[in-house]
Amino acid sequence: MIDAMTSSGGVAVKDLPLVTTGIELKASQNQADTYRGRRIRTIGSTEVVWVRAKQPSPSQGSAITAVAVEACYDTSKLKAVDAAGKDIRQPGTPTRWLDSRDVQLVAGSWKVSNGRNRGAKC
Repeated sequence: MIDAMTSSGGVAVKDLPLVTTGIELKASQNQADTYRGRRIRTIGSTEVVWVRAKQPSPSQGSAITAVAVEACYDTSKLKAVDAAGKDIRQPGTPTRWLDSRDVQLVAGSWKVSNGRNRGAKC
């Protein structure tokens, strides 16, 4: 959903609430606002190198209602461009990212509720 939102220049946001909630939904909406305001969009796609679930969060009863997920992704084939099509990625920007997301079961759907990423060799 994030790749779709960024490649649209921050316009394709209607599906964000299907996969995000809370802090993460607000952060994604803010990112979309920035892309629209600065007339930025992305070309290409993010490659997921690996994903792993971490220990589930304590839950009520035997049902798991929250889990942490960690992923390594590569953005080397993704380009951010301005309205003129000029690449705006700053020199030295990482292209490998270690991403940690908290995922919650909300009304029968799994949604990202909080996330963090950092440039990392993963």
